[in-house]
Amino acid sequence: MDIIIAKQFRIPLKTKFGLELIESSDIIYFFIENSKVNAQLVEGLIFRVYHTLTELESYLSEMHFYRCHTARLINLRHVKKYNHKTCIIELTNNLSVNVACYRKVKFNKLINSMLPPPPPIYANQQRE
Repeated sequence: MDIIIAKQFRIPLKTKFGLELIESSDIIYFFIENSKVNAQLVEGLIFRVYHTLTELESYLSEMHFYRCHTARLINLRHVKKYNHKTCIIELTNNLSVNVACYRKVKFNKLINSMLPPPPPIYANQQRE
């Protein structure tokens, strides 16, 4: 799976104000709290959206969003750190979220596919 992080999309979201178009890069993640789906934006604003996480996941998975947990759909552009031993992701807002155990292998593959390939080692090069 090749991931191109540079593209931005405007995402139509149903809110209490109607249909709002939000830049995908402005959304850090979607989360469920008290059985309601919320979005958190880069500037810290949190608001309710009238979609299920399943709907958002099916629509946004091609736009660099990943459902790391039953109650979390993260924007991969906002992953700051990932500890594969503890399965904890740190997002750009310094929030830490867990990767569900059954999603860990897929997430590890996804993160590794985003990394640039290592430089080639030639036979005449010495290891340092």
